[in-house]
Amino acid sequence: MTRRTVFFVSDQTGVTAETMGHSLLTQFDGQEFRPVTLPFISNIDKAQEAVRKIDATAADEGTRPIVFSTLVQEDVREVVKRAQAFGMRVTAWSRSLDDGGARRLGVERAGDLLALARGSDYLSLHLPLTAQTVVNAVKTHLAEVPA
Repeated sequence: MTRRTVFFVSDQTGVTAETMGHSLLTQFDGQEFRPVTLPFISNIDKAQEAVRKIDATAADEGTRPIVFSTLVQEDVREVVKRAQAFGMRVTAWSRSLDDGGARRLGVERAGDLLALARGSDYLSLHLPLTAQTVVNAVKTHLAEVPA
């Protein structure tokens, strides 16, 4: 079995990203994960260094790592722009995101959270961390996503 690296990227300690990520990863029985936490990614320089580490891991291991991000700063928009510049297709889903909003952001709009997760190599969830939101996200939307 292949061991897959999982990055938990945060602008604070990383506890929220780890909690959310570990809750979701428990749904994939038999898959081994190598967790790497990148905390305090609070400025562009640190974000660029995090991207270098993630990209280096992908190159070294020959497979894309899984990335959980709880970055909430406005700089996230810049990261999205850079991701698009590197040819990454950016897809988003939110109950409040319509086709017009997706066009304004320069992203594709997924039909629902499950479709977003199934089509993603990198998945960034932004929601309040409560037992209910994690359970709802996993049981209702993400439990069907293959590892």
